[in-house]
This record gives sequence, C-alpha cells and structure tokens, in this order.
Amino acid sequence: MISYLNVRIISLLITAAVVLVFRADAKALMLFIAIMAIGHYSQALAFSHKQLSAIARQKSTWLPAAALCSIGPAFYLIKFPIVVFFGIHHVFNDVYVLHQQVFGGWRKEQSRLRGASITLGLLVYLATLRHDPTLAFLYGDLRILAGVLVVGYLLYFLNLWRMRHQLSREQMIELSAGDLACLPLLALSGIMQLGLLHVIFYHGMLWMLYPIQMTKPAEWRKSARALVLMTAILLFFYLFAPYSPSPIKLTFDQWFKTFIAMGYAHISISFAVSKMHPSVIRNLCAARLHPKSESFKDFVKPSIEIEAVRAFERV
Repeated sequence: MISYLNVRIISLLITAAVVLVFRADAKALMLFIAIMAIGHYSQALAFSHKQLSAIARQKSTWLPAAALCSIGPAFYLIKFPIVVFFGIHHVFNDVYVLHQQVFGGWRKEQSRLRGASITLGLLVYLATLRHDPTLAFLYGDLRILAGVLVVGYLLYFLNLWRMRHQLSREQMIELSAGDLACLPLLALSGIMQLGLLHVIFYHGMLWMLYPIQMTKPAEWRKSARALVLMTAILLFFYLFAPYSPSPIKLTFDQWFKTFIAMGYAHISISFAVSKMHPSVIRNLCAARLHPKSESFKDFVKPSIEIEAVRAFERV
C-alpha cells in the first residue's frame, strides 16, 4: 500500500528534481507551474461538485458559504499576500489529511498534537520561503530562525511522546516521519532561493499523485482514471501556452495573473467545501454538507482533493 506519507515523499523528490532542472530558466518554470496549478484548481472544482450541489440545496449554508468564498476575492482586491494565504491552505491540508489517515478522524484528545503540527508546518513553510520579499523580516539572524524551528520540533515531538501509550508503533512512525518529510525543501532552500511557485508545485504534485494511494489493487484502475483526467486537463491548458502552436495564446504575464487570481478563489472555496480545516472553519459550512458520524469515510468524501479518488467509484 502506498501511504499519504509515501506520496508526500515522492512529490518532494519530483519537486526538488524539477527545481534543479529548471534552475536556469525561471520563466519556463513559472509557466509550467502556473498551468499545473490552474489544472489543479480545475480538478478540485470538478470533484467538489457534490459539496457545491449540497450547498445549492441547503439554504442554511448559503450565507456561510458565500462569506467563506468571498474571502479570496476580498484578499485579492486588497492585495493580501498570497504567500501567507496559500501557506495557511497548504499547511491545513497537509496536517489534517495526515492526521485523518493516521487516526481515522480528528478527536479532541489529539487537538494539542494537531496544533503543534500546524505551528511547526507554518514555521517550516515560512523558513523555506524566507527569501520571499513579503517575508523579508525573517531573513535576519538565521540562528534565531533555526532556534525557533528547533523549539517547534521539540514541542511537536513532546506532544507526540505524551501520546505514545495511545498510539501504535506504525502511528508513531507515520506521525514522526510526516513532520520530517518537509525538511528536504527546507534544506534545498539553503542551496538556492526557493519561492512560492516552488512550494505551489509541490502542493499541486502532491494532489495530482494522491489518487495512487489506494488500499486495494482493484482500485488502481480508478486511480489511473484520475491521473488520466488530470493529465487531460493540463494538456488542454497547455494549448494556450506561449510556446503552443495554437493560434490562441496567453502571454506569460496573463498566465501568471490568471494563476494568482484563481489561487485566491480556490483557497476560499476550499474553506467552504473541505473538512480539511480546523473546526472553527469546518463547522461554518463543510460539516453541514455531510452531517454524519465522523468516521474515516465521512472525512474522506468532503475534501476537494480527496474527492478526486472517490468520484471514480461511480464510473
């Protein structure tokens, strides 16, 4: 079985390889990542149709859904840093999906561990992107930044150690490795300057490869269909790339602006339809769309990205 942790590691290795290969051609890398991200947004939207339909049917969700979905456009208009907005989205996804798979849900007694994992994830994310102009305040004394990261890891593993009697050996390994898996990108940032686009590529690659995480060999056919669909979406968008022979093309600047604008919308829609968020966000809308017991299957279905796997069961 290929676990979520394995998918993360594979995605990180691919990201590191792509970053190094395109190191000398930043423009080509930007275009490649922008198109891939737009494909990811489209895939997520397509596989969240059940949640969007549920919102349309349930009037009680209209106001909270509209409020959550308006966050992205509002942040776009006031030019709220996308590097911060995306960081919140990325870390929430990473932590909640991992903990959902390890524990089969999110229980109150695990809230301190989740909180420590989210804090650590944000610290590693900010440290990895410390060269970004928005995060310039972090690029001071690196010893302070390193010290904060060490404290973050100590707090996380302290909370994990406190739960050792409630966890199996496999769960301990999965949770320990899960929060160490992001270190390769942090290490790579010491060799070259990493930007938001690089982390977005990792995020998009992670969810593009997510369908290969199947528990039964018979389901590999369904995961293959998911990958084929994503590939088809990407090829469609590449028809409009500047290098494409198609008569209709978008410039690099147009692709970048579209990618950023759709990113704000994608993140805010995920707040409304995905359960991969803290309860304060989840209970506003997403939890009402599937008000059943908080079992593993109930948590898997409401996620925008994870719905990509389950949708093919009906094909």
